[in-house]
Amino acid sequence: MNINFRRYREQKGISQESVASGLGISVEQVKNYEQFPAQVPMGMAVKWLQILGVDIATAMSEEIPPLPGIEPGSPYAELYRRLNLLNQYIDENSFLPWLELPTELRIPNDLQEQINQYYQKPNVVLTGAFDSGKSYLANTLLGQKVLPTGYQPATRVITIVCHVESRPEWFDGNVGIIDEKFWQDENGKLNFDFLYLEDRERCQKHFLQFGSFDLLEKYGVHQYDDSDDSNEGGHTAIVYVDAPLLRACNLIDLPGYSDKQDEVSKDVEKANSATKIANVLLYASPAKGHINGQDMVRLRNLLRLLPAPENECNDFPTLGNFFIVATHADPSIPDDELPKILNKASARLYKELDETAIEFRRKLTKRDITKEDVQKRFFTFWSEKPERCQRLFDDLTQLLCETLPKPVISRIDREINAVKKDKQQEYANSIEQYQTTVAKIEEYRKELDKAEKNEPERQREMRQKRSQVSKQIKELEKDTRKSFQTYAEKKIDVGKDSGLNLRN
Repeated sequence: MNINFRRYREQKGISQESVASGLGISVEQVKNYEQFPAQVPMGMAVKWLQILGVDIATAMSEEIPPLPGIEPGSPYAELYRRLNLLNQYIDENSFLPWLELPTELRIPNDLQEQINQYYQKPNVVLTGAFDSGKSYLANTLLGQKVLPTGYQPATRVITIVCHVESRPEWFDGNVGIIDEKFWQDENGKLNFDFLYLEDRERCQKHFLQFGSFDLLEKYGVHQYDDSDDSNEGGHTAIVYVDAPLLRACNLIDLPGYSDKQDEVSKDVEKANSATKIANVLLYASPAKGHINGQDMVRLRNLLRLLPAPENECNDFPTLGNFFIVATHADPSIPDDELPKILNKASARLYKELDETAIEFRRKLTKRDITKEDVQKRFFTFWSEKPERCQRLFDDLTQLLCETLPKPVISRIDREINAVKKDKQQEYANSIEQYQTTVAKIEEYRKELDKAEKNEPERQREMRQKRSQVSKQIKELEKDTRKSFQTYAEKKIDVGKDSGLNLRN
């Protein structure tokens, strides 16, 4: 039942206290039910309308206007077209396959994997305390009710919402629940690499269940009996939705922090582990009691983790990807009080973090960060009153549509050009080695040609030398025979002269 109880109450001039008294519930419950009327039980809704003096048939025939949503367009369409052409060139041509080049020179190392990373959209991460209205804010940005909302639903899993066009063909349904090991790399460390979602074997191994949005009610929130352990083990919900926002980013809703002594709980661990994937951070803190001591502690850490697009693009606004949202900015807070709430909270935050996280950002971005810069990052949210959320919508739309794509595309162009330069040097070194080898071959070929040209003369000289040697051998043989004959004759002559009678 989606009845606008708040509008009827304000039209009748009835206070929330009167409604609470008549229903026998707390004023806080009335506030939450007015924010999330679909959660009101049927019996209570009938009694509520009686208190307001509204006919139930009339109330049910009037629907609450749809959530506005934001539409940043498709800012990365041209980038994807260029990446498609580059991927196509690699796949079809393998960098001039007709050349007899070594395999490692045909395709730049890891280039295709790097290109696949460039297809990934920026991540808009929602975080904050329990019951700060993060899921309702997420639904409003999406323009449809996707995430479970209600009175303290306590999100228990990391919920990653992507555009339906990125859903793999084999993915069965709109929602998948996966265990923690899905994100572990080969070293066992958590690595939120969204390319894992395209790995069918990995998904089938670690997905606990595929199905409809009902799975978010079962696995996504702490509202079932603790004795039912059927929803245990869920770490992340992957949700595919057709929403304009998701053409420019992925939307990630984290489990809420708690001010109680459970900062080491599994939900808080999940939130801490996933904040590092934020490209844009929305921190939700209720307008009443906006930015308390625990918020200060968390924001100090979050500011250190947040990327700095300022370093890639000079005209990127200081802290432009950082939003602190005063949620539950309902009509019970007068219009003139909201600016005061934001100004006081931003001043406290600046004073508290000036010498720590803000100083860290100054060094990181090489920019001065003033109190006014911090003040600009505070926004209000109450979807039923456009003036209380319009600045947030406008600023976030501008960021996703124009401001953020500039540093993203600039970084990708710079990295691809660096790959080209590195490969050009690699190819230049290979070509230089090849040219050196060719030069040596040419030198050896000249020596061979010279040798072949001189071969007839060499052969003539060899024949002449052989003839001379043969002649010398013959002369030596002749001289040897004569010498031996002379020697022998001398010996014989000596015998005759001595008067020897050999016969006696």
